[in-house]
Amino acid sequence: MILASTVSGLIGLKDNTLPWYIPKDLIFFSEQTKNSILIFGNNTFQNLPEKMFINKKNRKFYVLSIEKIRQNTNFIDKEFNSISELELFLTENNNKNKDIYLCGGKFIYETFFNHASELYLTTIKNNLDKNFKDEEKIILDIKKIKSFFKNKEKIIYEDFQIKIEKYSK
Repeated sequence: MILASTVSGLIGLKDNTLPWYIPKDLIFFSEQTKNSILIFGNNTFQNLPEKMFINKKNRKFYVLSIEKIRQNTNFIDKEFNSISELELFLTENNNKNKDIYLCGGKFIYETFFNHASELYLTTIKNNLDKNFKDEEKIILDIKKIKSFFKNKEKIIYEDFQIKIEKYSK
């Protein structure tokens, strides 16, 4: 599982944008997810930047979509049409030496975090929350997610803007 959030759990905005642009975090995401399966919810997938697909780096894009996917369909390697279908995939592929990352959005994180063995968490130190109205924010219960991953293995990177940590069960 890989995600970025503010200290208070802001992971995005309801207009499907990120309220930050932090190149160091983007580089980390790109390097960490090479040669991996990335699982997205439909809304998150539909709003990925085009360069994510151009520079695919042997990533496979798997999408949970209850609704019809309208954009970027050429880049989907596998589509799940139900929660149970994705649940079965995650259960069957647990511990099979496959790098599988849950990449969001909120529903994917909340519903499937218990299938992840590791968490890569980028914490945005700047309190961006105050710049947006509550009804604009997508908030994830970061404390709940972190409590599931009991072992804080290491700090991968830290500067004045972000801290990237790795947790495991």
